[in-house]
Amino acid sequence: MFSLSYNAFETFAAVSGLGNQIVFFGLFSFTVIFLLGPSFYLYIKSILFPENGISKKALALHYILPTFQFSINLFLISAYLLNSTQTLNIDWDFMRLYGLFDTYSEPLSIIVFSVYVLKAFKLFKQARGVEKQLAYPNTSKSSILHWTKILLIATSFFSLVWALIFILPFLTANSFTLGYYPIELTLIFFIYWISFAANQKMQLVDKHLQKSKQSLISQAEASLKIAQLQGLMLESKLYLDPKVTREKLAKEAKVSPRTISAILNQYHGQSFNDFINSYRIEEVKTQLHSSKIKKQTITGIAFDAGFNSQATFQRVFKNTVGMSPKEYAAQAVESTVK
Repeated sequence: MFSLSYNAFETFAAVSGLGNQIVFFGLFSFTVIFLLGPSFYLYIKSILFPENGISKKALALHYILPTFQFSINLFLISAYLLNSTQTLNIDWDFMRLYGLFDTYSEPLSIIVFSVYVLKAFKLFKQARGVEKQLAYPNTSKSSILHWTKILLIATSFFSLVWALIFILPFLTANSFTLGYYPIELTLIFFIYWISFAANQKMQLVDKHLQKSKQSLISQAEASLKIAQLQGLMLESKLYLDPKVTREKLAKEAKVSPRTISAILNQYHGQSFNDFINSYRIEEVKTQLHSSKIKKQTITGIAFDAGFNSQATFQRVFKNTVGMSPKEYAAQAVESTVK
């Protein structure tokens, strides 16, 4: 919200001519604006997957570009002030340096924001795919997804308007007099809307997180439950069912679905899907070492193990084993021959 408001005022000051009087908004041009993309993406992530949290390392990586822009800006301002007070004698063309800074910063800020919007859409698609596993009460899931969809559409519209305003002057011979006024108007409505609507949704997320904290179980109890789940998976082989759900596993284990999610996320470092797929991968590896590989394709073996998508199987197998299923199968056959 801070970055939206700052950039709205900065844009207004620039196009209205007040930038000369309100120096504050010119000090860090094209710096705060780089906060928009990562902040929006992390907000969407906190809404859809609030139980996952965000590590300090992830935050540092997401905000490395705004930090870089801030450092460049601070360096130029410091050098200019030291030169103006004759503390240092620097023969630099500061107007040209700032011109170069602005030249690359504006298109880069649009690209970065657009990339983060696309990443947010990918998160939304992922959440839609595992809607039943979302850590919200069933009555709240559709509301959260609906809000996220509307926010993504509105932000995409804002991103498109921003890109068009930047590109149009290069495509038309006529002077484009509107400038950034459409951005200002869009931001005014967007800020008012998101202030009220986002606040309501974040209250829902906070309420959910508070309930999650209250339902935390001890390490000892979690270890027992994990051992129970692992034993159940080996005994009943529920992972062979491509339609297995968290609710079905919870029913077999005689625990609540929320408890399963809490145990796997907090103490086992896995989502429900990752937990199930780990057993499917082991099943595939076992079958690739058996004579079954001579009678059936790798894809057929994967489907028998519970996978219902070849693309998902390929991705999960490579991420888990470190090589493609075909490469692993070749090694398995080679070791059998030896």
